[in-house]
Amino acid sequence: MSSEEFGSWIALAIHDTSSVIGAAMSFGDGSVETATTLKLARTLWLIPLTIILGIFYKDSSSKNTLPLFVFAFILAVLLGTQLNFSNQMILALENISSAFLVGALFCIGAQIDKKSIKALLVNTKNANTFTGKQGKESLDILAKNLAKNLTLKESKAREGVSEVIRTKDLIFASTGVIGEQFPVEQIKNVLPDLVQKLKAEQNKLYWLKIASSIMTTDTKPKVAYEEFIVGDIYEHRPGRTITQSDNIWFTLLTMNQHPLHIDDEYGKGTEFGKTLVVSPFTVALMVGMSVSDVSQKTVANLGWTDIKMTHPLYVGDTLYAESEVIEKRESKSRPDEGIVTVKTIGKNQDGVEVASFIRSALIPKDGKAVEDKIDY
Repeated sequence: MSSEEFGSWIALAIHDTSSVIGAAMSFGDGSVETATTLKLARTLWLIPLTIILGIFYKDSSSKNTLPLFVFAFILAVLLGTQLNFSNQMILALENISSAFLVGALFCIGAQIDKKSIKALLVNTKNANTFTGKQGKESLDILAKNLAKNLTLKESKAREGVSEVIRTKDLIFASTGVIGEQFPVEQIKNVLPDLVQKLKAEQNKLYWLKIASSIMTTDTKPKVAYEEFIVGDIYEHRPGRTITQSDNIWFTLLTMNQHPLHIDDEYGKGTEFGKTLVVSPFTVALMVGMSVSDVSQKTVANLGWTDIKMTHPLYVGDTLYAESEVIEKRESKSRPDEGIVTVKTIGKNQDGVEVASFIRSALIPKDGKAVEDKIDY
């Protein structure tokens, strides 16, 4: 059997294109060329075959349309052969196609189409909250409440004539902090207001925000005043390995010209035997590390006290930090805010404490932060 004959046989006998090419490679280059050409020719014949079958088997009771994916497939083939995409672009397109495929398979499995979806409710505060018996009960409560409010809104908009929104017409997503209890009552209480704010045609940017929020499972709470508990300790991760550039740039940026932080030869002559990381940089890093856990919603920092540098920090060391809530009280002059005080400790990679300070911040109460007011 010649390579051309083997290639023809493989192309006709095997269904999957990649398997055709793999099998043909075992017989040589001539076999691969023949098998690939014949297999792709068979694939292209699907286009006229689809059109012909659509004409002959047209259902007189329904409108017969050519599937849009056929045109999309042809366009993708043309773009892939005519344009030279970078590796980054190819990777991005592969990720996008995978996401669309997963979404399509989900909709097929759940028997969902775009006409049946009436609303999508996203909770971005708690993750894994729709699991187990309690999760199902919570979801049932929200589904019935949301369906009722949507039906009422439709009825008012159309002067009493509207379809009834069913719970199966709704989609739910939940992501956020892992391990926190799901606030069913809190969400249920704001649903009427959320429904009233809905528009017939939402800005497409809203859907981008929804997509982003679903993808951000967060192990760190963006805490409001009520969520702080005295005695709680937040471990701030990741840590930060300090480089020579970090130390020199910060030192000179703040106009600190002490040679102990920028001159290696000077450092060798000191009791430390090398340069030290400048202290304000250590403190700044510790503050920055604590923001997502402690002060993501802060109105204002009220001050730092008891700043202590307890052990040298060197270039190449890795700094970690943790904060303990040591005090909290409501503001006397600002009823929507409270004052939270934490003690933050910095440690190196060996667990040795290198610095500490006490910080007080003005924290908004739940629902009173800027993010809540401007839907940030």
